[in-house]
Amino acid sequence: ERETETETERELSRARERGREDSVCTNRADDKTAGEHIFGRAVACTLEAGDTKSIVIMAARLTALASLLVLATSPSVPARRVLVLNDVHYIPYYDANKGPDCFCLEFNQDASCKPVTPTDPNLHLGQIGCDSPLTLVHEAIAAAARLCPAPELVVVVGDSGGHSTDLWQAANASRTTQDVRDLVLTMISRVTATVRSNFPVTPTYFAIGNDDTYPDYSVPDAAYLASLSNLWAVSLPDDQARRTFAEGGFYRVNASVHGKELLLLSTNMFHVPTAGASGNCDPTSVQSKMFDWLEQQLKLTRAAGTKAWIIGHIPPGVNHRGLTQLWGSCYVRRYVQMLDTYHDVIAEQLFAHEHRALFQGLRQRYSVPIRIHPAVSPIYHNNPGFRCYEADDELNLLDYADMHLNLSGGEPNQEFVPLFASARAEYGMASLAEPAPYDLVQRMTRQLALFATYWTNAVLGMPNQECPSLSDDCVDNELCTLQEITLEDFVACVYAATSTTTKTPPHGGSRLTQDDKIGIGIGAAAVGVVAVVALVMFLSSRKRPDSKALTQPLITEA
Repeated sequence: ERETETETERELSRARERGREDSVCTNRADDKTAGEHIFGRAVACTLEAGDTKSIVIMAARLTALASLLVLATSPSVPARRVLVLNDVHYIPYYDANKGPDCFCLEFNQDASCKPVTPTDPNLHLGQIGCDSPLTLVHEAIAAAARLCPAPELVVVVGDSGGHSTDLWQAANASRTTQDVRDLVLTMISRVTATVRSNFPVTPTYFAIGNDDTYPDYSVPDAAYLASLSNLWAVSLPDDQARRTFAEGGFYRVNASVHGKELLLLSTNMFHVPTAGASGNCDPTSVQSKMFDWLEQQLKLTRAAGTKAWIIGHIPPGVNHRGLTQLWGSCYVRRYVQMLDTYHDVIAEQLFAHEHRALFQGLRQRYSVPIRIHPAVSPIYHNNPGFRCYEADDELNLLDYADMHLNLSGGEPNQEFVPLFASARAEYGMASLAEPAPYDLVQRMTRQLALFATYWTNAVLGMPNQECPSLSDDCVDNELCTLQEITLEDFVACVYAATSTTTKTPPHGGSRLTQDDKIGIGIGAAAVGVVAVVALVMFLSSRKRPDSKALTQPLITEA
């Protein structure tokens, strides 16, 4: 997973150079794609400068009034919770006396490999740069039961098994491939048992991750799937689920159970190192068979008048670290086509793998975003964490809180606490549904302080190492990985963003052009006008709903 320089990076470099030579305000005013990336600046650039200060102030006041109106009239809804755990990466060979240079592995005999801070009081809970010891597994899942009590369901989105199983095998020449597979199954079994002991009556569903197989990223064979089926037997709700799981590791949970169809994928088969950059979309391939199954389930969901959640470990978009496509290109195209065809049916897309709390696919405005969840394992410079959603009676997700354990702080007696209590409050979103997440990205293109907050939250409170200077290239890359799914669209996004980069510094000052101010002022004024109209209609009705807003944070900090 440590990608080196690729053709993608060279293409991005060329795209940026083209972008810098091709200003949207001079040559691309009619280019819809470029304009959409920057609040329609392609149109704003044609306007003459004017006095925008009063427009912006008035619009801000009207928008605040609109927000109050929404809060005053929103119906109250019962709270149901959904817990998402992923990337636990339990390793039974963690050694607190070894440091991240050797991944804290007890069988690493390098005498120079020591913890970064040998006196750190939290070494027993793990180290940044290493996978999870059993103490961290127990602490995280017990904290989930405390901070996300009595959830409607628990979803474990892959990678209960740890990294470095190949190194474990190499450390002893007598160990066979079957020995390693048994070790991985032992890791998964321990995590599964810990989840069930903390949530004994809660329905729990598991997706296969790349480190839940050996070799990692491999497509599990029938014998291995049978072993996983035995471990997760109570999570496979019926004969149909057991049959499809035995065929390829994917299954459905009927909407009659929770109010939404849960469609759990096995994504290893789509990953580029496994399937190749272009993928194998031959109709007889196992990948095509799973897509056929997925499409059939979406058709049935539409016919039944219900909605579906798509759940899988590896997301289809661009890896934010290596800037490479995670799925083979033909799989990505088919998946995006399904999003287009069944956008009225797909209610959620829940993925993991990136060890970051991210969005993807926000340019697909007709659909919900791909939600990528924080990891328990701190191996990729992230604090350990998990997510608790709040949902209504129909299992529509309304809000969420991300929990984290501050391993990087060096303070004793650390425990999991909310990083923030409400995503909607943290990011100023009216809801989790589109277009609110897309609009969040548009605001981040203008406000580096907002992007810095988002990125700190993405790694659960760790210092920002991936965009330390918030340089334009780095920020543009990250924002484009959030917006796009295909590699081609990602490169085009970087090109357009490079053509139009104008951002507000994180600590005071403004780099907005007069054209930008006009565009923002017009947009905000439009929102304000809508607010006034809505307020007039509300007051004229003389009828106030007997309800209260969902204004309380999802999780209250002690």
